[in-house]
Amino acid sequence: MIKKPVISALSYANQVLSGRSFSLTCHLDEYLYEYYTYEWYLGKTKLDTSTFRHTAVADAKTVGSFTCKVVTSESDLTSPLSDPYELVLLGGVSGKDTSNEAPTLSVPTSSAFDGSIVKLQCNNIPMGYSDVITYTINGKATTDSSVEITSATAGKGVSCTLASPSAGVTYSTPKSAVGYLPTLTTSISSATVIEISRNPNRLVCQLTPSADYLPSSEVTYTWNSDGQEISSETSASLSPAGYGVNDITCTAQISDQTAVSSRRFRYTSYDVVPAASKTKPLQGDRVIITCGEALQETVQFSAQIQVLSEKPAKIQVLSEKPAKIQVLSEKPAKIQLFVYPLLGNFSQSDNGLLKRKHSCFYDVVPAASKTKPLQGDRVIITCGESLQETVQYIWKKNSLFLQRQFDRKLQLDNVDTTDSATYSCGTKNNELLPNFKEVKVEVQTKAETMSRTQKFPDLHARINSVSRSDRVWHCVLQAAQASPAPDVFLRIDSRNLSNVRVKLQCSRG
Repeated sequence: MIKKPVISALSYANQVLSGRSFSLTCHLDEYLYEYYTYEWYLGKTKLDTSTFRHTAVADAKTVGSFTCKVVTSESDLTSPLSDPYELVLLGGVSGKDTSNEAPTLSVPTSSAFDGSIVKLQCNNIPMGYSDVITYTINGKATTDSSVEITSATAGKGVSCTLASPSAGVTYSTPKSAVGYLPTLTTSISSATVIEISRNPNRLVCQLTPSADYLPSSEVTYTWNSDGQEISSETSASLSPAGYGVNDITCTAQISDQTAVSSRRFRYTSYDVVPAASKTKPLQGDRVIITCGEALQETVQFSAQIQVLSEKPAKIQVLSEKPAKIQVLSEKPAKIQLFVYPLLGNFSQSDNGLLKRKHSCFYDVVPAASKTKPLQGDRVIITCGESLQETVQYIWKKNSLFLQRQFDRKLQLDNVDTTDSATYSCGTKNNELLPNFKEVKVEVQTKAETMSRTQKFPDLHARINSVSRSDRVWHCVLQAAQASPAPDVFLRIDSRNLSNVRVKLQCSRG
């Protein structure tokens, strides 16, 4: 059985303002939790949501005690219900008019180089809060959450304060406890190799301070495998594929300062490419698909199989080592197989030996649902491939950070020309996702009115009013001259209005 999931609102308080949207997530620590099917309950009522995220607009009927669970076709792979998550409604007719939750301040690093920009984050605030957040830095108030670390600001006290009252809600403790800005440093204090679990996995040379608070143009990286330098790898991350079981170390250096090296990291890789006994089965045939070679430790697998035919295939887990999946296809089928473990979390012993998760899953995610939307359209931008662990994301629009946007998917509703920009993202610890590329969104203007002057041999006419019925535009033209001239009705098909060309033939009287 899958272990009990946990409901979370990420960095928000368990409160939401009436009439505002809210989002809850049903977390599993297992790999690829996005690809399970979920059941959500509000009290004893089952909700329509079947994904790991539940979103709604807050009112007395949509807010209360939530639970969730993971469900599959196999009873032993279904989780128990999560513990209840109580979401409190604030404001409006039915909500509370006072919040007793205090905001908390997050400072992303404890040290930084002179001139670094630190982004402050005010957390534990109600979902839907959109009023001003004031940051007090060394006694001076500002609404800018970005702070340059200099000798004048380093180590100074900082706090964040919510507007109170706001949207009909009074905050009993609107100000956070005092935190402190990072101190100044002039060198790297440590380097550590960590594994970022994606597809493919990456090893990252994590520095203190992190690379965001160093003079990045001056940092050089060196990677070693079993004591031998990997000359082709000079960036902050490394794809470990092809190195087998190795002791991996990284070294970072700024200019002519002393280089800082990490401790040894033991990387163990497995080949988990799925193989099928038959790739073109006939109706009624049996197909056995094996996920890689036998593993040394016991790993429980689940499978997600898509059969591209009229009827879905039946699946059955036959064994655990190796994971064999039986597919009983009702028709000749093209099969896409996704196999991934439910157990076998990371654990690291004193000697650095790492027990890894195993997966035959591969994930292909589009960057943006639309890159040239029309005004009023919806655009969803996805930040790279899914991660094993639950993380918060950071989004930027051009060079500016977006406030309170922590999800992997950024949704832009009813876009306008002001949404035209280059969007980029990273994780909460500011480590960029290697598979995510910047995406440029260009909002296309919908022509809703027309105004232009047309010249004719004997008449200067101007479109002075426009009305629309279905897909046809009706335009009324009047003579610009004082002499009598007839009104002209122009009928334009708007199915391709941006490229329309009109030829008018007019005559007097």
